[in-house]
Amino acid sequence: MAGKQESRKKREKDQRKQEVLSIALGLFSERGVRNVSMQEIADKAEYSVGTLYNLFAGKEAMFDELFENCSSQVKEAFLTVLEGPGTESERLSLFIKSMPDILEEHAEFIRLYVAETGQRPGNVSQPKNIDDLKSTLNIALLAIIGDGIQKGLFRHVDPHIAAKAIGALLETLAFEITEPFNKSEMMEVFAKVEHLFLKGLLLPGGHRS
Repeated sequence: MAGKQESRKKREKDQRKQEVLSIALGLFSERGVRNVSMQEIADKAEYSVGTLYNLFAGKEAMFDELFENCSSQVKEAFLTVLEGPGTESERLSLFIKSMPDILEEHAEFIRLYVAETGQRPGNVSQPKNIDDLKSTLNIALLAIIGDGIQKGLFRHVDPHIAAKAIGALLETLAFEITEPFNKSEMMEVFAKVEHLFLKGLLLPGGHRS
């Protein structure tokens, strides 16, 4: 009986944490982490500040958990395409074309990511998992390009440079997300990016989706 009560309490606590994290994401994304207080988060979540401190050690701990959760979701979205079915050229093409959908679904987190990576002074530590997110994307792109070269689909370019170039360009475009999100404009931009990279990488006779 005691075990069931503990399990129920844990579920309730986890549910409250997710509610608070969802509200915090909206506030952090809109105004920046430094400009949002625990009191404001508590007011919007309709909890006391004490309840928030029972859930999180503080605002930094809340932000770290939020960033970790959102990073995991974005990584999963990346890898679902990059490690999915299809040839290397098909998966790379689909990944670039799917970026507007990924950016739209995770727009609040992307804006927060941009703010926290683009505005912090060099002597201030970056949020946890930023390097992990970049590394995951780079490794997946490197694998696709390297395999595509070995199979004769792609030209003999330096796969490390090609992977970093694609990742850097996608990150740069993500920095341009504004409110409201203009998906049709983003789709047009990424279609041009897809054409640019696939045209440069594909060998004559290589498959283009």
